[in-house]
Amino acid sequence: MKKIIFIAAALLIYFYAFPVSAQGVPVSQGKTYDLVTPASTGYPDTAHELTNGVFAAANETGSFYQNPEYVGFNQTAVDENGNFVIIIDLGSVMSDLSSFKISYLNQVDIGIYAPSSVTFSVSDVRNGSYTPVGTATIDEPKTAGTTESNKATVTPEGVVSGQYVMVEVKHLGSFQNENNETVSAGWVFLDEITVNGATADVSSEDVSQADISDIIDETSINIPETGDGINFVFYIILGLTGMSLINSMIKRRKAQDTK
Repeated sequence: MKKIIFIAAALLIYFYAFPVSAQGVPVSQGKTYDLVTPASTGYPDTAHELTNGVFAAANETGSFYQNPEYVGFNQTAVDENGNFVIIIDLGSVMSDLSSFKISYLNQVDIGIYAPSSVTFSVSDVRNGSYTPVGTATIDEPKTAGTTESNKATVTPEGVVSGQYVMVEVKHLGSFQNENNETVSAGWVFLDEITVNGATADVSSEDVSQADISDIIDETSINIPETGDGINFVFYIILGLTGMSLINSMIKRRKAQDTK
């Protein structure tokens, strides 16, 4: 009876204290995508640079843009809304998408400027209706001599799910520089787009009766009847042991699901 109480308590504590959906996993890594607005042939995309998980080196003084991880978009390729558009296929509908991010270059002296914003939207269907997730406004220095790489992140409120992620990168357009001259931002350079979420959802339903029986067997310890205080300490130790075993079991399940 005590073992059953212990297992029930351990399960309740575990599922209450530790969310079972893995967060912060880059579910976009290695996934395919379409450039709705094409990249420049001079700084091309070979259909993997933006989701391969590799960022351009941040210590390349003076030659950031030459890193092959960067994909260059020229101002002449923007759509009717002034955006460069990329659609990522996550392969299947992913739940609990937790953050959306682009990494970009701002190298003013050679005409590469950070975008003015990025908007993310999701859909279950490639050519269906997309639901906006959010927009990140970007305001980087535009003064001569500026060279930097940076990131812009959208963190949604509430649960977001979908298979296709539309990324709308807003071109900076024309602006007045520090000398009050009108400048047209020539290029946007991106090296990575990252969508974080869960690779698999593991709920209490995934912990089968057989699994619980295994945990009971593995935690079968004789508890001495020496008073409520000592018994309580033993139950705490057993509870922590049970949570550790359940955590290991769920990790094994997720590893199997991602193979």
